[in-house]
Amino acid sequence: MQRTRILLLLTSLILVPLCTYFVILFARGYRLNWQRKQLSPTGLLVATSLPDGAQIYLNGQLSSATNTTLNLAPGTYKVEIKKEGFSPWAKTLKVEAEIVTRAAATLFPSVPSFKAITASGAQNPTLSPDGTKLVFTNKTKSYLLDLSESPLGLINRDIKEIPSTSSAWKIPAKVDPLPTLSQTMQDILATAAASLIWSPKENKLLYTATASATIPDNLIKPLPGSSTQPQSRALAEGQIYVYDLEEDRNFNIQYPISNIQWFPDSNHLVYAEKGKVTILEYDGQNPTVVYAGPMENSFAFPYPSGKQLLILANLSPNSKTSVPNLYAVSLR
Repeated sequence: MQRTRILLLLTSLILVPLCTYFVILFARGYRLNWQRKQLSPTGLLVATSLPDGAQIYLNGQLSSATNTTLNLAPGTYKVEIKKEGFSPWAKTLKVEAEIVTRAAATLFPSVPSFKAITASGAQNPTLSPDGTKLVFTNKTKSYLLDLSESPLGLINRDIKEIPSTSSAWKIPAKVDPLPTLSQTMQDILATAAASLIWSPKENKLLYTATASATIPDNLIKPLPGSSTQPQSRALAEGQIYVYDLEEDRNFNIQYPISNIQWFPDSNHLVYAEKGKVTILEYDGQNPTVVYAGPMENSFAFPYPSGKQLLILANLSPNSKTSVPNLYAVSLR
């Protein structure tokens, strides 16, 4: 009996640390390689989509469905996320051992729905500085449209008559986020950049380069799992860029800044041109046309919720009595 107890104790002293060791390795992404007959490190690919339930393709092969985490051998993968009725998403991602790589796809409807917000005309529409309200005129009267979402998730489209457009809102004072950048980046922006536009979360910056300059590498300590997409740290005069403050990455955007604005999630940009609205990721990838049709003065603004796009369009331009109206284009 005493001998059995000693054996059990010794077995426990050996197995418990050993099991703990293997659990730690498993949590770090190590998996058994049957060909090599050894434990090999893997990387984690966290694939999510909005909406969820999309299919994940790795190098052209169906792998799983969002939202999920996949253990993959280190390497480069072409990741595609597809869902019926939505535009596809694709990126080439580098998966590193023991590192979490994220594939976060926002999918937009292939054929979005279209709803009239006004019926008797809307002139001189102007968005509030925070993007939550819009004022417009109709003949001699002024109106305010609330674009915010109710606590129940309903988008408030109540139109209210107001005394004048100038009384719609007051511009609040904002703290300049520029000091949050490294001093080196502040100096580059001061001498070689203009037209600075901060993202809603103030974690990214859209700007135009006014002179040639080079952003030094590693202005901040690299974060595990940071974007591996091609970046442009050598600035060229006249080019448009997005700088990611959190990951110290700089991306060239091939669109004129005059018609670009931030999407509410701070991860996308909205580009409006004559007869078309495109939403693209902040690194310039996955441009998706979300609306193509009549549009007045390239007027297009996303709702704060990101669920809809507000446009000004005249659907009967040949009619002498027709006037442009506001319409909501669904994005989800």
